[in-house]
Amino acid sequence: MFNDFYEYRTEVRKKLGRSQLYPEKSNIYKVELISIFQQNRVLTETYFNNLTLNEKQALQTLFGDIDRIKYL
Repeated sequence: MFNDFYEYRTEVRKKLGRSQLYPEKSNIYKVELISIFQQNRVLTETYFNNLTLNEKQALQTLFGDIDRIKYL
């Protein structure tokens, strides 16, 4: 589905942003993010190694402990 890291990161950022804008639909975005994370382990690991502070805070708000997300 994703050809490169930038496309992957853009999709993840869109879902994170929407989860912040529409908290009532956060469960939907959480499921979609988990699906994205499971599709490509290499890109997911690269993404988590290069998180920005805002992305880290958004993931913590959505999932709680982000360390367990990496290993879904």
